Amino acid sequence: MAGHPVRAPRLANDDFAQILTGASQRILYDSVAGHWKLVIEATMFVTYAVVDVWSGFKQGGNDPVGQYTSQTGCDPAAKLTVESI
Repeated sequence: MAGHPVRAPRLANDDFAQILTGASQRILYDSVAGHWKLVIEATMFVTYAVVDVWSGFKQGGNDPVGQYTSQTGCDPAAKLTVESI
């Protein structure tokens, strides 16, 4: 589709120096619940166990861009924002 910008979601104000080594960021759409879910996980170096660093959701819409509210994880941030680049 020539002339149409490609929108790639990413965390707004993310600082790569603060992202954990081996951390993985995923954005999923839960069609049953009708919301977007942002999951940030990290792998432990010794045990190789996957740890939930931050998980949150954004209600509805057809675009993952917006503010996500924390559900679980060990990071105390209450909200994270995903923007389009």
